[in-house]
Amino acid sequence: MSRPGGDARGQVAPAEATGVEDEAAVEGEATAGPGGAHAAAGPESAGAPERVLAQVASSRGDALAQVDAPRASAEVTLTSGRRYEISAGEPADRLVIRGRRGEVVLRIEVTDAGPVLSFASAEVELTAARKMTLAAPELSLRAEGDLTVSAGGALREEVAGDRHATIGGEARTEAAAVALQASEGNVEVLAMRKIALDGERIGLNDKPAPAPFPWSRLAEDADDPEDAS
Repeated sequence: MSRPGGDARGQVAPAEATGVEDEAAVEGEATAGPGGAHAAAGPESAGAPERVLAQVASSRGDALAQVDAPRASAEVTLTSGRRYEISAGEPADRLVIRGRRGEVVLRIEVTDAGPVLSFASAEVELTAARKMTLAAPELSLRAEGDLTVSAGGALREEVAGDRHATIGGEARTEAAAVALQASEGNVEVLAMRKIALDGERIGLNDKPAPAPFPWSRLAEDADDPEDAS
């Protein structure tokens, strides 16, 4: 009687243990649902902010690594064979463009007073579709060889001060008509040799009432009532 009872007790114990395991399995299945996934990821999600901050810091480091620090000089050679040289200096920063053979094509110096451009090319052409203006306190044009000025329309010069032309060779003027007027002073002609005047008719004091040429500024001022007043 004691053995069967003992057997009974021995059989009941596994049943009770199995029940506990079944309940744990049921609870495990319950947690494996939508809530279970969050519960399982709970320890990992606790470290998610740290990982995000680490990724942001890493991306910032990469971005800063891509930023070039200031340089004193740099050189770039293009596939065309031309080379660009950039250098910084106390008086001026310099950009030099060299051709395929190493010759200087363009030099730009940037100073506190402004940029200075130097061209060392066989030909330099500036073209504007409408208008081009050169304005400066002082302007110089210098040509080691010939200098040609060509105008498709009229050419007008206005000089506020004196005009002095020094010509080593001969000075020639050709026009449909030539007119010369001294608005305030004399007209003087001096020659080391002879002075020749040749015309179909030469008149001295030929106009009884001389008047300024109609194209002169004296005539324009006389026609302007505001200036006359």
